[in-house]
Amino acid sequence: MLGAMRRGYCLIGSAILLAVAGCNRADDAPSTRKPDYEAMAAAQDAADEQRAAQAHLTTSMTDEQILRAIGVDPAAVKLKPPPEGYNSPTFNKTAYTNETIDIEVDRLLSTGDLLVYGTQGRWLVKGKKP
Repeated sequence: MLGAMRRGYCLIGSAILLAVAGCNRADDAPSTRKPDYEAMAAAQDAADEQRAAQAHLTTSMTDEQILRAIGVDPAAVKLKPPPEGYNSPTFNKTAYTNETIDIEVDRLLSTGDLLVYGTQGRWLVKGKKP
């Protein structure tokens, strides 16, 4: 009878030991990091600035010069009519299109920045704040 009680206590003790040891398992899971969206946006802006520098874009260029610099023939695209509320006192947008190309030239008047969006990518030229 004493042997049976010892086995029972050993079994209960083992079960408690396993339960307590298993409690810390959740802490062993690797923590998931949240993406740093600000750093990702800064990296994308840097890549877009590099692309603009390679195309020799400047904020003083005309739309025709910009189109040529990014490899688009201005005669091959048409000016796209802007929708209602497309421009504002702080920015000026112009869009060009044809069957295969969509280009948008954005001039941010408040910062002097030039953004060009197209099917080939995005270009960014930081301007001098007025």
